[in-house]
Amino acid sequence: MKTIGTLLITFLLTVNLFASSLVVTSDLTTDAVWDVDTVLINKEGIEIMEGARLTIASGTHIIFNKSISFITVKGTITASGTVDDSIRITRLNPANSWTGIRLVPRSRESGKLDSSFFRFCVLRNTVFSSSEVLYKTQGTTLHCGAGNYISLKNCSITDSYGDIGGAVYCDSGSVVDIEDCYFAHNLNNRNGTVSGGGAIMTSEKGSATLFVQNCRFEHNSARTGGAVRIGRNSKVEFNNCVFYSDTTLSINASIGDIRGGALAIFGPTDVTLRNCIIFDCKSYDRGGGIYCSDASLKLINCTIVNNSSFYGGGIFFGHDSSASSPVLINTIEGGNGTLARLTRDSAGCGIFLDSAVTPSFRYCQMYDTVYDHTIKPYQGVFTGSRVYHTKFVATMHLSGIPDTVVEGFQLFSLFGVGDPAINGGDPDTSGLGLPEYDLLGKRRINGAAIDIGAMEFYGEIISSEQNARNRKQHLLSPAPGELTVYSLQGQKVGSFSGVFSSQSIQRFVHRKLPQGIYVVTFGRYGQIAWSKQIFVK
Repeated sequence: MKTIGTLLITFLLTVNLFASSLVVTSDLTTDAVWDVDTVLINKEGIEIMEGARLTIASGTHIIFNKSISFITVKGTITASGTVDDSIRITRLNPANSWTGIRLVPRSRESGKLDSSFFRFCVLRNTVFSSSEVLYKTQGTTLHCGAGNYISLKNCSITDSYGDIGGAVYCDSGSVVDIEDCYFAHNLNNRNGTVSGGGAIMTSEKGSATLFVQNCRFEHNSARTGGAVRIGRNSKVEFNNCVFYSDTTLSINASIGDIRGGALAIFGPTDVTLRNCIIFDCKSYDRGGGIYCSDASLKLINCTIVNNSSFYGGGIFFGHDSSASSPVLINTIEGGNGTLARLTRDSAGCGIFLDSAVTPSFRYCQMYDTVYDHTIKPYQGVFTGSRVYHTKFVATMHLSGIPDTVVEGFQLFSLFGVGDPAINGGDPDTSGLGLPEYDLLGKRRINGAAIDIGAMEFYGEIISSEQNARNRKQHLLSPAPGELTVYSLQGQKVGSFSGVFSSQSIQRFVHRKLPQGIYVVTFGRYGQIAWSKQIFVK
């Protein structure tokens, strides 16, 4: 009787688990809609055949019951989650990895691309598959084959383990559009020179098109291009993106492919970054932030800070076969240098230039000397730019605050009276293609001219110098003053006047603010006397 009761309970739990469910046992040959809580794929992978479109509704959880767990797309796919009801894909045991979505290459005489769309999807814990079929090994989470257009918006792509290309692979002849997405802890661990890009890789054969906007890349790693590797003859743009703590993998540079902590770019190719910040990235050979060889690279209103490498802590500009002429406009380079425990010498400073590479620096601020292959300083064409002859000294972080956009931003600038970055950019912004808003969502031009760097000054960013000086002080006795609250992205949440102590501030913030992490400062007459990170549960 006890056994019957146990079986009944198990059956009821199983029914409840797959309430509003669908069991799939065959490939899709015609259009299909998955609009249920759970889709259980009870076969070795599933194919969406040519001419068919699979539509996945918000809140759907797709579960693979077999070890082979591909979604192979020969037709098209639309997966539309919402901010409150995302789409998830896992194995039956969520701890096990699945093997990704494969939009296979296709030929279209008309040149028309097949279009697939992903919105609010959580794509994590994928692993590469050993196969002689390239589209099964290139890109762990998503392979975009030739003849496909993919749009990714508001997706989280994390914890992938790749072989050729990282989480997303853009094949020759494909177009990939990525917006408001998050890439973290993606790993590409293949040795050799034709691989890399922990989060994204474009084909070495070229002609891929990649547009990325409002995305964050952090803690991604690969031997080449910790976050992104760009191949030849591609057209690539990054707007309003953050690269943080991306790194190359090995400390053994003997293979010669350990390049580009955040991005590795191999030309000839056309790559533009606007309103982007690259900070705390690392390479164990060349280009702590960016490695660029023979590419038409444009950095417009970017901030490259606190990165490190053996050669070119911030950027390494290489040269192989043809002259490379990068352009840097309204960009800040500072706080970059050699890896820890290495002597700070010319090779490991901010920007390293190989022979015949002559960048154009327009209205830039560089705190580390620019060197060429002969260790000759100041190679390049400088227009309205400032090169500081002293070492750049990064101010201290607020104690205990997670690394954020704001902290990287504070590494180079006090953003106070007299800061040359404010209104210091190129007066003529025509033709730069700048987004209307900066990295923090502020209108791009505020004042007489555009500011230098990825963020525009609106007087609401915490002074890192003041925080470094006061971060260990305690506010024990109640005192009158102004309490100011900032989000971790740097936006001012609000100001409150009153009489506060350390304990009363904690209670006040928990009562006034929704759940989240905040930076809270307290002071009088414009001087910060106390500052702390507070987590509101």
